[in-house]
Formats: sequence, C-alpha cells, structure tokens
Amino acid sequence: MSIFDVDYSNTLWRLLVPPDKRLPKWLKWGMAVMTGKQWKHDAFFTGYKTGAVNLRPAPHLHYLPAGSYVIGDRVLFRNQDGGNYFGDNGVYESLVNYTYSFPGRPPVGTNVVPDVPPAWVVDSTTALTWLTTGNNGEPFYWVKIQDNFMGADERVMVSAQKIIFEWALNRWFHTFFRQPNGNPEDHVLNPVGTPDIYIVKKPLVNNQFYFYPNTVDSFFSPTTNFIPSNRPISKYFFAVNTFAPPQYDFTIYFPLAPYNALLTTTLPFGEAAVSAGPTVLGTKRDGIVREFANKYCPAGAFYNIITY
Repeated sequence: MSIFDVDYSNTLWRLLVPPDKRLPKWLKWGMAVMTGKQWKHDAFFTGYKTGAVNLRPAPHLHYLPAGSYVIGDRVLFRNQDGGNYFGDNGVYESLVNYTYSFPGRPPVGTNVVPDVPPAWVVDSTTALTWLTTGNNGEPFYWVKIQDNFMGADERVMVSAQKIIFEWALNRWFHTFFRQPNGNPEDHVLNPVGTPDIYIVKKPLVNNQFYFYPNTVDSFFSPTTNFIPSNRPISKYFFAVNTFAPPQYDFTIYFPLAPYNALLTTTLPFGEAAVSAGPTVLGTKRDGIVREFANKYCPAGAFYNIITY
C-alpha cells in the first residue's frame, strides 16, 4: 500500500484512539472530525494523481441536465455534455439537493464555488453563509473536485506517437478506442479494429524549401526521403511568394455524432445561447478538438480534422 493511500475516517482514527475510548459515539465523532481531511486527501492523492475513477465516492457516469442529485453526488461534466456551456471534463460535487423540476443548474459560471472566497469569510459560520446565500442570494450548486478526470499518472504517458495519440483522443472525447492490431484471443478486453477517432498520416506532396547550413546546397523538393548526405538538414519551410494552404502532416478523423455534440443549440432551461460570432459552429467544434490535440501535436506539424 502506498504511504499516500490513507483512510483517515476509519482505519487511522480507529488505530489512534485509545482502546478504552473506542465506543461507537467516540468513533463516530472522530470520523466526523476527519471527514474534511479525508476529502482533501482523496481529492489530491486519489483523484488528481490516479484519476476520477478512483475517487471515494466515484463520480456518476456524467452530468445530465435532467438528472436528480443530492448533496455529495459527484459528476463528470463531459465535453459532450456541455451544449452551449462547453463541458470541461472536470469532476464536480453537488452542494445541494435538487431534482429536474427544481430545476438543476449545470456546473458552470456562478453555479460553481469560486477558487478564492471573499474577504468576509473568516470562519465556519461565515463560510456556510457564503456557500448557501453568497451567489446573489442563492446557494452555490457545485464545487470542482478535479480539473481533469484523467489522473496525472495517466496524462504523463500521453505523447504524439500515433497509437498513443489516438488512445488519448478517444479517452478525452469519450469515444471508443480499438487496437489497430493485436492478439485476436484478447479481443474481448482489447478489441481489434479502427478507433472511433483515428489518425492518418499524409505524405508531403507540395514542394518544400530545405535549408542546409550553407545556402549553396539548399533546394526545393516534394519529399522528405533524402539520399544519404553528410550535410544534415536544419529545417524546411514552404516556398515564398505563394498563398497555397499548408501541407497537412496528418488528419484526425472524428465521428460526426460526438463532433456535433461538442457544441449544440439545445437550451434545456432557457439560458442565453452562446453567440457563434463571426465563425461557424464547425470552427468552434474544431477549436474544442484542437484545444486538446495541440497539447501533443509536434511543433511545426500541421493537421486538419475531418468528420465521417
């Protein structure tokens, strides 16, 4: 067991309290005292490090606008659940009891407890007042537990290698990953096939200008397959004085339904719509995909997104 895997509310308290004080009332009192410490421990060492799936209690599958929640319920606010609110794949805990008829409020904006309390919150009494009435006379509905449902242990393994990149994209957008090849005998746990979101590398066909350490040997070429040379190429770039679109190094193929769900026009409780501005919805959806993909795309590489 890791030294960071600690159960303050049960194991630790029961071990520390003197044997003659291990009566039910003292054990219950100690567990109540330790609840806050356990909450912080689980949020960081369990949730942040190893992922939301290991939280105690674990979050519901995902936030539903028509769902009913009680105090302490945790939800994953998936990017496809955001509608006009742009779900952020964070984990939130409900601070109130409500049902669909209440109606509920999504975990965005003023519905979420701010990171920094106001200056007048100085003790438990003022903190409770702030949480229950500090949102313009209404309670705060949610408190964020995790910015990212993927644990840090998981995220450090993500890279731009094709299969790993595909796995990360499907993980982040809650689609299905399949091994492009593998052991058919293990197809139940690791299905073989094409992932829902997959990447296709593109050969370079436009002429590029390849720059050597000296300009004499610099040249234009449509390919990156070079003959052996004792002069290593330092960089390449597109020919000047042209306005041709960039050559894409790879394409991300995205299923149409999950792609459209990234930004919808559904307003379940009549809230104001997010303005499309000067761009079309597709451009905004592309931006949501790129916000994640750009974290791992190699510097200098170009890619496009195609739905199917």
